[in-house]
Amino acid sequence: MKLILLFLFLISIELSASAQNPESFDKIYYKTFLETSQSDFKKALYIADSLYKHSTTAPYQVKSLMLSASLLQQSGDLSRAVAYAEQAQEIVIKTNDYNWQARIAGFLATQYRLLKLYAKSNVYTNKAMAAAEKINNTEAAGNLIGLMHQEKAYYQLDQRSYRKAIDHVLMAQRYFNHSKQDLNFLTANNEQLLGDSYLGLQLYDSALYHYRNGLKSLGHAPGNFLSGLIMNGMAVTYLQQGKLPEAHRWLDSAQIIADGSNYLQLKNVIYETERAYAEKVKDMDRLTEAQKKQDTVRSVLADRKDAFLNHTLEHLEDNYNKETRRGSYKNILILIAMIIIAGTISFLMVQRRQQKARFRKILERMREREVLRQHKIAQNTPVQETTKEVEHLVADKSAAPREPDAAMMTEETMQKILNSLEVFETGTLFNNRNMSLSFLASHFNTNTRYLSRVINHHKHKDFSSYINELRINYIVEKLKNDPVWRQYKISTLAEETGFSSHGKFTPVFKSITGLSPSLFIKYLEEDAQLKR
Repeated sequence: MKLILLFLFLISIELSASAQNPESFDKIYYKTFLETSQSDFKKALYIADSLYKHSTTAPYQVKSLMLSASLLQQSGDLSRAVAYAEQAQEIVIKTNDYNWQARIAGFLATQYRLLKLYAKSNVYTNKAMAAAEKINNTEAAGNLIGLMHQEKAYYQLDQRSYRKAIDHVLMAQRYFNHSKQDLNFLTANNEQLLGDSYLGLQLYDSALYHYRNGLKSLGHAPGNFLSGLIMNGMAVTYLQQGKLPEAHRWLDSAQIIADGSNYLQLKNVIYETERAYAEKVKDMDRLTEAQKKQDTVRSVLADRKDAFLNHTLEHLEDNYNKETRRGSYKNILILIAMIIIAGTISFLMVQRRQQKARFRKILERMREREVLRQHKIAQNTPVQETTKEVEHLVADKSAAPREPDAAMMTEETMQKILNSLEVFETGTLFNNRNMSLSFLASHFNTNTRYLSRVINHHKHKDFSSYINELRINYIVEKLKNDPVWRQYKISTLAEETGFSSHGKFTPVFKSITGLSPSLFIKYLEEDAQLKR
């Protein structure tokens, strides 16, 4: 999100001469940039489209298309934004305008990184670096290479490679330092990246030092998404240090900026901090409200990602069908030969049958859960335990000595916790990375002993197994019902379900389903193709 504004910023300060009326064109172009800052996207997009229609040379067609792409990206229309950028790329690739080749590749690199399609993002980052190195204007080349080092820093931060991120930020600043332009915004962005990196390394004093430098670089500029991110970073730093008054002060300042901003990424990170703060101070009302806000924002972000990926998949499918129609008889024979060879490897077929049986069992369990859920909705009955089960948990006199709190649990308390668990299982709070027994107990306004005992006896598993099963059931449902989710990397699926890493997610997924995530996705794709 940030680099898109940076590209747009550079667009507005570097417009080359043209056979058209350059002075008039530049004024309109810069005016459009100002419209963006006022969030008047429709008006700005109309002006950008008009510029494209009236442009007779490739440079101005490219600039107009990229301005439209930037505006569309800011408004959340990723599919059209990338379409405009790719149209601009088709034009500029036929020229020797390496400046714009680099900018467009950088724009696309950012889009794919935001979608967590890192491999494709890295391809465009490298294309941008290669094009920038061919630019004759040393200063312009340096600014663009610096931006690409910022892009690499963002990627390393996503991978939690904080030291590598710092190296790229410092390299970016070296390039910016050679510029004669006022690039305080880019410098502030670097300081924010350094703050995030040192925060990830838990070097809190260094993080605060760079965050403060970032605010100084922004000067008296009105609050924008970058200052909001810096303030949020300071709030997180103080929160992790246990300095709650300072965390509260900076979080409130960041919240004001987020509430007046169109940038959902900014809202998302600030709501995450709001949740962490509310949990720390045990303010359950604030925690619930922050959770609702973040769920709303994440839903919109997910819908936008889905729209983009669906568009991309449809485009790829169209290309595939065209290539298939053009395919030669030789290619068909090769495909048949491969199928025959695969069919002769009998032990793989046996293994596949076993795996498919497990896969079918997973789908059957999903159907059973859905039938049960629909039945409960139709009956509209609350969760109830038999008198015998309740007595066993509440006042089992023959049982071994128990903790005082658990022994005193009333039937009413027991029923309240069971009903709370029923509601909890229908949401997504279990995907919270900070989920713990104490967290959920606070959320239910009960204590950990009561909650643990109810889960152990009613759910027939310990708390960790209970949460892991909910998470895996959730991701299995998403993978089955939404093809877009099958395009994500396993590490992304792990992150979405609250696991700290790919390495922790995969064994849990396999222990519950009997299949690895990649194999489960493969069988889902095969099933989908058979139904077409």
